[in-house]
Amino acid sequence: MFEGLDQKSMKGITKFCKKADNSDVMMERLEKTWKTGFDFGSGRIDNEYLIGLNKMRSKVIPLESVVWAYKHIATQYGKIVRVDLTVGYNTRKLGSCVLDDTAIARVLDYIMKNCPDIAVGHNKEADKFFRKRNMEALKEYANAQRST
Repeated sequence: MFEGLDQKSMKGITKFCKKADNSDVMMERLEKTWKTGFDFGSGRIDNEYLIGLNKMRSKVIPLESVVWAYKHIATQYGKIVRVDLTVGYNTRKLGSCVLDDTAIARVLDYIMKNCPDIAVGHNKEADKFFRKRNMEALKEYANAQRST
């Protein structure tokens, strides 16, 4: 088991590993991320995986399939009801991981510094590329973000 995680916290990690071709190898790879990855407060990240934790569960996000990442704030009647890290996959699907503001800022900073092919932040240009399935333009946009 991962150091510092209880059975409840392991549930999402175990579920992710069961979907892999070789679940034992995947579990070992995620243990490496947990031991050596950047600790952003409520999880770990390296250049291959993000393991996010919150009160309810754990979530594994394979960064090789992520093309876009941003902070999403959900409101209802003008009040914030949820803040999460939203990621866009190269399949044009969105995923999310509920984290606190500080953790999201640390993750986005890590991605900006270490994952040059992932666009960071929500804006009309990135949204347009993603919705039109223009992943190459989104990748170019991500690289341009780092050169400014």
